[in-house]
Amino acid sequence: MVSITNISADQAGTYYSKDSYYTQERGEWQGKGAEALGLSGEIKKEDFLNLIEGKDTQGNELVAANSQGEHRAGVDLTFSASKTVSITCEVLGDERVKEAHDAAVQKTLSYVEKHFSQCRVTEDKITERVDTGNLIIAKFNHNTSRELDPQVHAHAVIMNITQRENGQWRALSNEKLFEMKIFAGQYYRSELAASLKELGYSIRSDEKGLFESCKERCGYGCSKRNMAGKN
Repeated sequence: MVSITNISADQAGTYYSKDSYYTQERGEWQGKGAEALGLSGEIKKEDFLNLIEGKDTQGNELVAANSQGEHRAGVDLTFSASKTVSITCEVLGDERVKEAHDAAVQKTLSYVEKHFSQCRVTEDKITERVDTGNLIIAKFNHNTSRELDPQVHAHAVIMNITQRENGQWRALSNEKLFEMKIFAGQYYRSELAASLKELGYSIRSDEKGLFESCKERCGYGCSKRNMAGKN
């Protein structure tokens, strides 16, 4: 499944510096917006904290705060694998399934970036949303829930910053991101299911597009099947 939540700079900063929930695992940058700022590979704390405040890695303002001095950090787009996928990864130890999850997340984010990234532009007193085709994404992978149960999931923190064709950085218009949540979930599941099939898991889907995948003789409490896909 995929969920999406607005986050403030204070919330994101607290997660990073105190709770450390985002950074239990090493994060990595994704997106053309990140590339434009020279960001790649492992996420550094200072860069993350600057960007959630609307600044570049040197502390220069890219997106101004509102009249109350507040800045919306962005959105947390969370990709959660099903319980059986998580068990297959974390209990049965099939790392290939974890890699399939990671690849499905990356492909979905690339699609979201290409088709759903926008900013607002006002000309002649008319404001409209304009496609930008780039995002700054801080992606953090996790293998357990907060209760330490097996739960493979990824937090994709999409910064409230995107770049126009003219090079100007603007606040991200996130309406499309919220509108496409169901589609993003379907896209992610489709990519994951295709990869699981290649790994030899058989897929059975229900009317909601959720699926389970099985292998014979898994040896983990499901008699004949190693289910790796149904919530």
